[in-house]
Amino acid sequence: MIVAGKKGYLLVEGHGEVEAAQNLITRLSHDIGIYNIPWSKPLRWTNLHQWQGGKSGGVMAGAEFIRTKPDAGALLILRDEDDQCPRDLAPQIARQLRTLNLPFPRPYVLLHPEYELLFRFHPSS
Repeated sequence: MIVAGKKGYLLVEGHGEVEAAQNLITRLSHDIGIYNIPWSKPLRWTNLHQWQGGKSGGVMAGAEFIRTKPDAGALLILRDEDDQCPRDLAPQIARQLRTLNLPFPRPYVLLHPEYELLFRFHPSS
């Protein structure tokens, strides 16, 4: 649950994911009748398939970056996973995210394959 006066942040890897994730979160919010939760425009972040992304990126660095946002009320990390099994990787990263003790919800979601297609299609469109 996002606290009043806070907003949700989304981290994605690719250009296509920025538009797709914004579309997804807007449609989901409206479909479930939640109109009062603001979401930031999705931010591109590298190496979201790794806990530590080397010189830049990675899930840990992204989560810590969002922690610095005074209005952060949630973090949603979305990415395609074409190589590894999402069933194995997502719980591993989620466990590591819990160790950061972030003061907001922080789901880590992997979809396989090409989640932009899922987000752009809507039966009522």
